[in-house]
Amino acid sequence: MSGFPDEVEAYYAELAEQRGWQPDTVRAYRASVELIRDLDRGTGARTFGARADEYGTDWLFEAVWHEREWVIVRQLQVGEDGTSCGTGGSGSRTRTERSPRKG
Repeated sequence: MSGFPDEVEAYYAELAEQRGWQPDTVRAYRASVELIRDLDRGTGARTFGARADEYGTDWLFEAVWHEREWVIVRQLQVGEDGTSCGTGGSGSRTRTERSPRKG
């Protein structure tokens, strides 16, 4: 696996310890993060959109086409006044029948 910056390595080590993750879980988590980072840095087809979750929170997202599905690489929570409230985890996969488009 490729290396992460020192502060990211420290964060993941702390997270694994706090949550009591087994080595297989740590490897799977790191592999998922590496995939999302690679997709985000790549030149694959992208789409952008917005959705509301079950609590009525609005989310803006950017997704990359990967292996016949959209993978969200960035998302941003939007407050009622239109300002950013924070980011959410990325890496959600969204199956779709739509074909990818370059963005």
